[in-house]
Amino acid sequence: LVKMVVLEEMRSVPIVGWAMEQVGFVFVRRKTGGEAIRGGTRRLASRPSLVVLFPEGTTVNTESKARSEAFAEKVGRPRHSKLVVPRDRGLAAAV
Repeated sequence: LVKMVVLEEMRSVPIVGWAMEQVGFVFVRRKTGGEAIRGGTRRLASRPSLVVLFPEGTTVNTESKARSEAFAEKVGRPRHSKLVVPRDRGLAAAV
């Protein structure tokens, strides 16, 4: 049984959000991500499951874009005009 953990915002996508609910995806809010993931995975613990974390997206604003560009320069990655440079903090928190 495969279950995915996705952001709460995905629930409002027409048809897709409804389908995700029907198959039992775990929805988490940005503000309470860590606790929501723990609560969601506790619900899944009653049945053997493969849990896939899909922490898509981020809020891009002037401050996060500036941090992203500084990080990109520091680690020698290219800058992107519409994206922020990926980091591993979310993965580390999930594991």
